[in-house]
Amino acid sequence: MKEEAETKQGYRLVTNGARGQGAAYLSLPKHPRTQGCVSRTVSLRDMLPNSGPEINLDLDATGAVIGIEILD
Repeated sequence: MKEEAETKQGYRLVTNGARGQGAAYLSLPKHPRTQGCVSRTVSLRDMLPNSGPEINLDLDATGAVIGIEILD
């Protein structure tokens, strides 16, 4: 099941799937929300092995974090 919520400040949260096999994506206010806007993705597991759920940071061309993906 897909659910979406957005704040007045520009944060947008999208969740997909059932518990144990789902994902959540948090778009930060400066996220352009266009296809191809993510220049690079950094996995926190690469920096902190065995640190819980898989968390990926999406960066734009300037290196700013524009989105956060959490995989269950």
